[in-house]
Amino acid sequence: LQRQLREKEAALQQLTMQCKQLGSARDEAIQDAAALRNELRAKTLEAGKVAHSCSAIDQAYCQLETRLHRCETTSEARVSDWIVERRRLQAELRRTSAANASLQKSLVLQKRQAAKLKGHLDTLAASLRRSGGTALL
Repeated sequence: LQRQLREKEAALQQLTMQCKQLGSARDEAIQDAAALRNELRAKTLEAGKVAHSCSAIDQAYCQLETRLHRCETTSEARVSDWIVERRRLQAELRRTSAANASLQKSLVLQKRQAAKLKGHLDTLAASLRRSGGTALL
């Protein structure tokens, strides 16, 4: 009976030790769970901040993309206007150059005619001087 009692007491001590070990393991697991819960909260908070930052960056990107599209459209319209104006000015330059060339040609012809007429006038004036002004009568 004593032996049984000792065996039961030894088994009871062994169970007590196991209970203490399990209690310690449980306490450790609870502490680990609390630490993980705190870490998860911190990571969740950080993820929320990152998500908010990403959202702000995405919104800024969309705004920049819209501005870029608007600028490209405006730029293309201006370039188109400049090309039209350049063509108009080139046509005007060609017309002006043609008119200038025509005027230069006309001026040369008029100078030739004036030179011929001056030659005739000089001849007539010389003739008048020799005749004493009576040749015209």
